[in-house]
Amino acid sequence: MKSEGLILNVICVVFALVFIALVVWTFISAGSLLSFLTIDNLFITTVFLLLALVFLVTPLMTLIESGKVPLPFLRAKAQDSAAPAALAPTKIAPPGTIRSASTRAGLPPARKTPRLMPPDVEKMVAQMREPEEKSS
Repeated sequence: MKSEGLILNVICVVFALVFIALVVWTFISAGSLLSFLTIDNLFITTVFLLLALVFLVTPLMTLIESGKVPLPFLRAKAQDSAAPAALAPTKIAPPGTIRSASTRAGLPPARKTPRLMPPDVEKMVAQMREPEEKSS
């Protein structure tokens, strides 16, 4: 799983660098700043920068989750005052693990009892669970 995540991050960074290079190429090929400030060039620049940002989100989140990129504002708040449990830093799971929204927020699971079904749905589920009689 680690090698897959590494390959994904490398591919995302390469694509982001390609889009940033296309922005630079668009600026250079325009010739001057005034010819760069056309609607077409600004649109292409915006789209390429947005795509670069989209491709950089995955590697950035991987670095944040692994603790390689510190978030100073969150840690400073936790150290300066007795922060409530909702604001305190939580344990970070390794990249690639799937967690539900309630566990990401540090909340208990929403429901511990099975959900009630309407009678017609219970009847259909009971029919599906019955073994089929073989007709031979």
